[in-house]
Amino acid sequence: ARLWVLRAAAAAPRVGSGWVRTGSGWAYDAAKYSRLVAARRAEADLMRQYAGGTRCLMQVLVEALDDPAAEPCGRCSVCTGELPEPGARPSVRQVADAVGALRGRDVVVESRRQWPAGVSRRGRIRGAAAGRAVAFGDDPVWAGLVAELAGPDGEPSAELGAAVVDVLARWSGVWESRPVAVVPVPSQRRPRRVHGMAAHIAEVGRMPLLDLLEVAGPAPPQDVASGVRATALLHRLTLRDAARLPEGPLLVVDDVASSRWTLTVAAALLRDAGASEVLPLVGHLRP
Repeated sequence: ARLWVLRAAAAAPRVGSGWVRTGSGWAYDAAKYSRLVAARRAEADLMRQYAGGTRCLMQVLVEALDDPAAEPCGRCSVCTGELPEPGARPSVRQVADAVGALRGRDVVVESRRQWPAGVSRRGRIRGAAAGRAVAFGDDPVWAGLVAELAGPDGEPSAELGAAVVDVLARWSGVWESRPVAVVPVPSQRRPRRVHGMAAHIAEVGRMPLLDLLEVAGPAPPQDVASGVRATALLHRLTLRDAARLPEGPLLVVDDVASSRWTLTVAAALLRDAGASEVLPLVGHLRP
């Protein structure tokens, strides 16, 4: 940062990737930079006053323009004590509309593109297409659903069932081909929830539910390098019956995804067996 100050003062210009000393004298102007810091702090104080509504909003703005005649306007929300629409308490309908709009956003599950070093596979991944999730991170409009998916195993709630169907309805508008079957990702922690989600989608979408994947052995650790986790999953996940694989895209369903390696390995196995496309759908995509 100091070199950039010298450059601005023409005391040390940059040439290529290096710096050149000119030999001209230069002294740090402490008074100048103290005034700049004071000005920036005063601007920040004005913004805090405006955002906090501690004084007349118009008066704060006029003072920011250095107008000495600044005085309360008598018309803003601070002066009148009344907030503009929607006011201090939005109506039930306004809240419902806002929640509906926020829940209608598409959460894309990006596919993994390259196998990490140290695994048995090499190069570009021939696996899942970009998928969809209901919720991402700690999204407050899906607080109940996120808590459900992090909780103990059980049948999916009506809210979760309706949410995955809504995501599919929006997503279907960009499909090149409709999925021909639903494949649940086998889970040792929450088998009832994952299978219940897949079964609900299969029933609503009138698609067969195919348990084509199986899992064995201990669950791989979460907070490890990609190569370690992918290797563990490649040994743990297997294709149960390739002969049952139908022709066409497959919808792969899981409850949560974080590293996305489980979806990637599951999709790679299905693609190896002849699936034309694998579309992943999860309830909660974690950062």
